[in-house]
Amino acid sequence: MDKDNLKGFDFLNTVSVVISPHENGFVCGIVDPKDPADNDICSIIGKGLIRYVTEHPEVIYQEGLLEMAEKESKDRRESNSFDDDDNVIDILNFLNKKDLH
Repeated sequence: MDKDNLKGFDFLNTVSVVISPHENGFVCGIVDPKDPADNDICSIIGKGLIRYVTEHPEVIYQEGLLEMAEKESKDRRESNSFDDDDNVIDILNFLNKKDLH
């Protein structure tokens, strides 16, 4: 995001949906720094996401698999396309892999 898109963004006032692995599958919750009575749009959407994922985990799991497959397909298409910078090699990639002698 560029600076213009961040105007009005208050990181300390964000609502986060948290998902963690569990021995029986997963657990999820919401982190909302606001008072529970302050039901802004982000709080309501977060609560809706938690409700939906707990009632329909199979749908959410399938959607996640579809998203991953679509992203992989898109990445593969983009890696097969050429542009003016195709002959540019990032030396830092080689240094990080220790491929240089």
